Amino acid sequence: MKKIINILLLLVFFVLAFTFAQKNQQLVSINYYAGLSTETQVYLAIFVSLGIGLILGYLISMAARLRTRGEMKKAQQQAKDAQERLDKIKNQQELAT
Repeated sequence: MKKIINILLLLVFFVLAFTFAQKNQQLVSINYYAGLSTETQVYLAIFVSLGIGLILGYLISMAARLRTRGEMKKAQQQAKDAQERLDKIKNQQELAT
């Protein structure tokens, strides 16, 4: 069921993107630094900007996830060390009694 919903949402997205592209065929001039410029269609400029934003957002979130994963591994190792110390103390107390 979830797969069907995902396929339908993807289909709706592509239909909307296609119709948006059909209605926005005008040329636009894009000026870069150092006097570089290009002309392209409006929809293409928007889609490229969206794509670059998605890629940058993904890379930034991936860096945060990697940092969090490292912190989680460190916390798990600390918990494991604490459990080993606790087990060692319990064993020593059992031997003493």
